[in-house]
Amino acid sequence: MTPVVPSAPSTSGRVELRSNLSTLRQQLFVAKPDWTPFFLSFVPHSQTNAATRSPAMDTLAESVIILLVLQVVQRVIGFGRGILFCRWLEPEELGQWEMAFSFLMLAGPMAVFSLHSAFGRYVEHYRVRGQLRPFLHRVTCVTFLLAAVAVLAILAWLPMFSRLIFGSEDRCGLTALLAVALATVIAQNFLLDLFCGLRLQRSASGVQAVGTVAFAVFGIGLLMAWQTTAESLVVAYAAACVVSMIVAVPWLLRAWQTADEATERPPARAFWSRILPFALWIWAANWLAGAFALVDRVMIVHCSGLEPTAALAQVGQYHSSRLAPLLFVTFAGLLSGVLMPHLSHDWENGRRSRVAERLNLSLKMLGLGLLIAGALILAAAPFVFDVLFQGKFSGGLAVLPWTMTYCTWAGLAFVARTYLHCAEKASLASAAYVIGLTLNCGLNFILLPRFGLAGAVWATAAGNLAVLALVVLFAGWLGMRIEASTLLVCALPVSFALGASSALVVAAFAVLSAIRTHWLFSADQQLQLIAVVDRYANRFRSTSSSTATTSAGHV
Repeated sequence: MTPVVPSAPSTSGRVELRSNLSTLRQQLFVAKPDWTPFFLSFVPHSQTNAATRSPAMDTLAESVIILLVLQVVQRVIGFGRGILFCRWLEPEELGQWEMAFSFLMLAGPMAVFSLHSAFGRYVEHYRVRGQLRPFLHRVTCVTFLLAAVAVLAILAWLPMFSRLIFGSEDRCGLTALLAVALATVIAQNFLLDLFCGLRLQRSASGVQAVGTVAFAVFGIGLLMAWQTTAESLVVAYAAACVVSMIVAVPWLLRAWQTADEATERPPARAFWSRILPFALWIWAANWLAGAFALVDRVMIVHCSGLEPTAALAQVGQYHSSRLAPLLFVTFAGLLSGVLMPHLSHDWENGRRSRVAERLNLSLKMLGLGLLIAGALILAAAPFVFDVLFQGKFSGGLAVLPWTMTYCTWAGLAFVARTYLHCAEKASLASAAYVIGLTLNCGLNFILLPRFGLAGAVWATAAGNLAVLALVVLFAGWLGMRIEASTLLVCALPVSFALGASSALVVAAFAVLSAIRTHWLFSADQQLQLIAVVDRYANRFRSTSSSTATTSAGHV
């Protein structure tokens, strides 16, 4: 007798039962039960509102797993690309690219006041009210109007922006290329935030993967065929953003077509009075975080007392030390974007304690993963710098441990501040970055002239630690229960500063503690970890077995 297995409820609420084997297999392995993710609570979670219609939304478990798998692939490609850039570019040109890329990352959200960041928090809010289309339309129009103004402003004042970014007015040509690239960066950021807000992590990850591969291809190609300068990399990055946006068009059209028609448009005054304060505080936090990440390099260019060429060479040394650690920050930022709409969904449904539980577990899993990765990177660093980088960046190798430390703290702060965003208290995140930025600048003024590049890195590490501590403190004030083990994991990255051997010992001890004791994870959390790993392992084995059976049947 053919077994009858109920399918997972579809978003339309209708359940179909199929009797033939192929459709039954599709029900078993294509249906999307909403399991909590590898980084979160690892227990079954209820389906979202059946009345809510969305284009094949990914569950939180699937979102995090997709993010993990694709980020590993993308970061391997990015790291290989970075090694080639460091081998082929002189330190001065590498410093120019570092300043150009940092400007794009800072100016992208800054130019449009981070309006697209509202997608993660408010897509669900307006979806359940049948007002998703007006929300998307209004935010889209204003975002691209602001983007046009920003591009025209840079083109109108090229010498001023050239001096601001590169320390001199003789790089106006490169600055003009940056203005064009800025438009593509804003458009790509908009699409990524939109897909994450709609819980379409496959789409967001696909866009990012295409952009990563395209940048590697265009960047290497232009460096080989055109010129080994920062201009080649700026052109390549802009072209990669364009390619990724072209790939995103089908997903974008589908998302728009399947959005419900508005039953009524929200009044403009009430709409913007809700969206703008949130977006502006996010903008302030992002601007401060971006300025925080850029201030040390800006001060090296403007306050070190070196000539522009020598200062940019020091920035190039710094870039080599940030090549691997920045992957931590990038991954944490993407993870926070994935978590935000799902945590917002819990928050909107009154499950505040569940948000805190998920976030504690996310921070511990992220911190432990970055601790292991950082220790391994430090162990491999001498080979990378001496052999792959051909010994050109000894200054970068010297500051790598502290760069690794502060990038880990910066990534943890990105994830921790999602609680403040759920509580619509993004202003507190901005306050944390203001204090951290002030500390960073003050210490740079003292340490940079005396200790050079090492002083700049120490100042940045102190500032990032202050930001993380304040974000966790503010979350606790707003009702989040902070576990002691979460605080312990946040403190462990300081072991990087003690060297590779010490970091490996601490990482090994942390892993053993996570497995054999309850210092990091409670007994319930350990059981949840085992259950979710076992569940996905069984699904993988079942899928492989079914595929083999189907192939045998065809033979």
